Amino acid sequence: MPIAPTPSHSLVIQRAFQQNPAPVQAAAEPSTEEAQYAAPTQQQSLAAYRTGIEILLQVLDLKPGTLQAAMLKLQREEPLDVHERASVQLDALGNFVATGILGAFDKQLHDQFMTRALRDFGQFCELAQKSDLPEKARRQAILNFLAGTEVCGPAVAQHMETAARELQALTGMAPNFMHRLIGAIEEQARNYIHAHQLCMYPGNEIHYVAAFFNQVAGHFGLSERTDSFMPTLDRKVLDAGAQHVLDADPTERVTAQMAQEYLARIAEFYAANQHDVHANSLDAPTVDAMYNRFASELQPELDKLYGPVEKGIFFHVSNSSEMERYWVTSDVTLVARTIARNLRLAGVIHFKPAYVVGAPGDGLKLKQLAESLFYVSETFQAEPVDSGRPQPKNLHVHQTLDQFVLQDMQRGRQLLDQLDQDAQAVRDDFWRKMPRSLYREMKDAPGPQESAAIFQQTLSLLDSMPARHRFALQILEQARLGSQRQLQQLVFAQLNLSQLATDGANAYAVLLFALRNGHPGFARQLIKEMDLAMLGHQDESGYTLLMHALENEQPEATQLLIEKMSAQQISIQETDGNNALMGALITRQPEAAAAIISKLDAKMLNAQNAQGQTALMVALVYGEIEAAKAIIDLSGRKHLLLQNLEGETARSIALRCGETEIAQFLREKSNRILSWLYRREGR
Repeated sequence: MPIAPTPSHSLVIQRAFQQNPAPVQAAAEPSTEEAQYAAPTQQQSLAAYRTGIEILLQVLDLKPGTLQAAMLKLQREEPLDVHERASVQLDALGNFVATGILGAFDKQLHDQFMTRALRDFGQFCELAQKSDLPEKARRQAILNFLAGTEVCGPAVAQHMETAARELQALTGMAPNFMHRLIGAIEEQARNYIHAHQLCMYPGNEIHYVAAFFNQVAGHFGLSERTDSFMPTLDRKVLDAGAQHVLDADPTERVTAQMAQEYLARIAEFYAANQHDVHANSLDAPTVDAMYNRFASELQPELDKLYGPVEKGIFFHVSNSSEMERYWVTSDVTLVARTIARNLRLAGVIHFKPAYVVGAPGDGLKLKQLAESLFYVSETFQAEPVDSGRPQPKNLHVHQTLDQFVLQDMQRGRQLLDQLDQDAQAVRDDFWRKMPRSLYREMKDAPGPQESAAIFQQTLSLLDSMPARHRFALQILEQARLGSQRQLQQLVFAQLNLSQLATDGANAYAVLLFALRNGHPGFARQLIKEMDLAMLGHQDESGYTLLMHALENEQPEATQLLIEKMSAQQISIQETDGNNALMGALITRQPEAAAAIISKLDAKMLNAQNAQGQTALMVALVYGEIEAAKAIIDLSGRKHLLLQNLEGETARSIALRCGETEIAQFLREKSNRILSWLYRREGR
């Protein structure tokens, strides 16, 4: 609608109200909040609106005379700039509200502009002045608000509410969530209106949306809206539309959306130093360094917007690899649940629970909230208290499922045992999340004995030994991320090595953790207990435990593994064709190399990797001359003449590396006649 050339524009709208009265409907019961809000006098209201408009003019930083200049332009039918248009809109708004309050509004709309609309406008003006909110955002919110004031009285009132929510969304998690939730509910209502062609005139759609909004507001702890033009819809239509909104589960959608934005902020923050953190894998030291930066630089800001989110959940380790590779997760589930939990604890929204175990009434129940957060509710008769005041009939205690289990192991087990097969997902979800809760409980325990008792009690809830070992591994990883080395030692001390040693893949994973994180005593004991067959197990990159021990420079574990492993196990090659001997040479561990050489035959010693390199070639390149001599002594002529993909032999590499004595030795032993003499003399 074009801007009218004179302030009387608002009077045209008011007359339209009188010509098209709102449908007759029963007056809504005022909310408790509104009942406590005493209506001001007309003069007080008008003064408040005028003050608010002056505040908005100041925030927009409009120059003196802007309104007069805009009016002259309108008379000459010249285009207005953004500021001139805003000044005209604010002036028209002031005239519109003043004329309406003084007599043009019908009673319901009059009361609304004296109470609720005035309160929303006051909140909007107050937030528009907040210096800790971005100035650009505050100014844009004012322009957005003014763009919707040239419609009709109820719409102006709703735009005041929307404008206040827009700015409120910048002040923290709870207002931000409420703003988004209301928007999601409105969108679902519009979808239903469009699908069923309920509104013939698009301009009236806002009133139909308000009708459906009021049908579901109570389900989300939201107050209803007052709309003088709200249409009278058939009860079946209202109920069906409300069901459509509820089935769409706006809370799930909004929390997931917030979680996506949370992870996007994390990725953006880390991408400054780590290009494409979603695609590139990170090693453990890099992740640790990122955590430290995150805690000091970004976490306080995110906590304000989303509430506390445990930092360990936005990185994940590859489940298909035994190697330490971390990525910024793209799964929003855990972050969304945490945000939803924060909102629930803050009392921002009340989810209607579904019973997983138990039924309404006295007793213990397991409930599931809308965001798939499971919690325990216990209802019991209240003890009578002689206080002279009425007492509640029942008391209710609510705890998250993991908190309940940790607090009362026996009843926790009984509750979990009641889950039937249909609720298996609940059990799986619980055990996925439980390690983090247990880790926090152990970390916060008064001392190591208490931590050990909590750990052992929790493991006793698990039905199988492999499940206990997987659980222990998750606790170890949490302790590593939290730099809790004492907790790592405590977990190792609680593990039964004889039982773990027979557990195949879990034994491999726990031993791998010990090798990587410097727990040589535990690694030594487990290697002694382990099934010999597991010593030849390879991860997806083909690495054996011996290769990991060499890579992590664990000499004691390395020597013990070499002693226990067969020659065939030691000679295993990883996916690039390198074997443990090459690993020992590359990492400059001559004692390990000598021990490996003593256990291998000539064929194993001269295996070639993907580039055609043999261990002898690697030894020459890395200057491990004693190892090179030992390999040459044990090798035959045909082994010494092997070539890599570049066409080089061990002798040509020795010459390139300046090892002339070795090159001469290789020349002599490679000679057909001289090699026969070497073999005869046992050299």
